[in-house]
Amino acid sequence: MKSWIDDNETTIDEFLDYFNNELIDAQKEIELSGNLEALAREMPTIICKRLCQLSEIESRLETLNIKLMALRSKIYLPCREQHSPSRVSRDLDRKVDEGKEAHKLVAEIDHVTLIRDKFLMVTEALGLKNLQIGKRIDLITVGIS
Repeated sequence: MKSWIDDNETTIDEFLDYFNNELIDAQKEIELSGNLEALAREMPTIICKRLCQLSEIESRLETLNIKLMALRSKIYLPCREQHSPSRVSRDLDRKVDEGKEAHKLVAEIDHVTLIRDKFLMVTEALGLKNLQIGKRIDLITVGIS
């Protein structure tokens, strides 16, 4: 598994492609069926892997948000010094977000947020599957099949 946390060389497209492919694999894991004991053994590993990936996605998202805040403050502070305080709020916000770089960062944040949300859904579904497997094994242990 590739680590994306300290990898500044990687483009956002490579990042999104990798996690879209992982998302497809994760959705297949939700549909796993077969021997309950084998599934019960595999589920913690699967869930751990997907939660680690979710953590990496959230880390990348936080990095992008920090870059956006830095870009905004780089543009915002000089403009704030030039204008009156009454114009500071909304006019400057629009001016900061007009730039191509800000648009690009906001788009990247939106794409990473979408992947993160999808991974949240998958990890929740995997957790529910794990719960179902555990309950089913409990019923079999008690003698109710």
